[in-house]
Amino acid sequence: MTSARRRSVASLGLGSVGAGVLAYVFFVTATRALGPQDAAAVSVLWTWWSFTAAAITFPLQHWITRTVEAAGGERAVRDALPRLGVLVAAVAVGSGLVSWGGGERLFRTGGPTFPVLVAVVTLGAGLLGVVRGHLTGRGRFSAVGLNLVLENAVRSVAALGLAALGWTEPWAFGLALVAGYAVAVANGRALVSWHDTGSDQAESPVRAVGATGLGQLLAQVALTGAPVVLALSGGRAQDVTALFAGLALFRAPYTVATALMASVTGRLTRQWLEGTASAWRRVEAVVAGLVVVGTGAGALLAAWIGAWLVALVFGKDVVLGDGVAALLAAGTVLAMGNLVLAVMIVAQGRSAALVRGWAFGGVVGLAWMLVSPLSPVVDVAWLFVMVEGAALAWLGIEEVSGARRAAAPR
Repeated sequence: MTSARRRSVASLGLGSVGAGVLAYVFFVTATRALGPQDAAAVSVLWTWWSFTAAAITFPLQHWITRTVEAAGGERAVRDALPRLGVLVAAVAVGSGLVSWGGGERLFRTGGPTFPVLVAVVTLGAGLLGVVRGHLTGRGRFSAVGLNLVLENAVRSVAALGLAALGWTEPWAFGLALVAGYAVAVANGRALVSWHDTGSDQAESPVRAVGATGLGQLLAQVALTGAPVVLALSGGRAQDVTALFAGLALFRAPYTVATALMASVTGRLTRQWLEGTASAWRRVEAVVAGLVVVGTGAGALLAAWIGAWLVALVFGKDVVLGDGVAALLAAGTVLAMGNLVLAVMIVAQGRSAALVRGWAFGGVVGLAWMLVSPLSPVVDVAWLFVMVEGAALAWLGIEEVSGARRAAAPR
């Protein structure tokens, strides 16, 4: 890797950290300005934003990057964009209609405002995916990092301005969240500025993006859903809060890794198409070693200082047991392993494997919930580890078997 590329990737990493901090600034500002009750509608919209980032933005960005590399140019992406636009628009309309039907339960308010915002967030996620894919495919990682920061800076500044003016309408903060997509609109030429180079043949874009999107949506649910499961299973309110806080803190490295994957997809695709079998096996060995070592080290470190860190960041009343902290940290490292495996499988052009892997993880998790004799909070912490571990095992088998069956010269 050249020094210029290292600086570009480093800028992307710093941008992802800054964007993560600013995203929480937005949510904290909205919560403090509106109060816990009125902020509920914004929290639902914010959750949908995180889901669309995983299920729409990530798949589009990485499919574009992979296709540009595999096809030797951008023609195939340009030709596929109209079909992908129809797919995103259909998801946006469907999600808006569903949220309108359940508006009272979801947002504690009637009317079309928040359902429309749900649809706009979905469309914005698609636009972001195209813009980031355009920049990533051309190796402009610093620009991707800058866009990450600016997107969430716009949201945070808008929310802080509303709070300073004394606005107490939830829809106004919903508009502040949507305002972040203005950064993507400013890069709108990515929708039309594609080089007429390379092959026009590519794997089915709708199938590839749809499969990756569903897989990453399931991965996001597994990563963030433990507090909801604990609440539904009768866990104490303070344990639900502590579990949410622990996951929010421990998945910070995962958030950074997700952004950095933009710089990895193209390299892995080149390695897959042009490298040797032995070189690919070395990549597999490195990933496996890092997951094994990282899981153990993360669990030990969290058992030592995890509970203290949670109390330090979220307040002394947020109490997380050492054992639970260790499980949450171990599960987060497994989730990072799943993220890398997902990118390796996307590089192979086998996105459907992601859905199978996460479906298997869900089955294992369900079986665990049916037989576990543990207390609710420990039970759900183990559930997190079980689902991530089962998905990792399945995806690992899928990746290795796909690599061994590949007909491409290695």
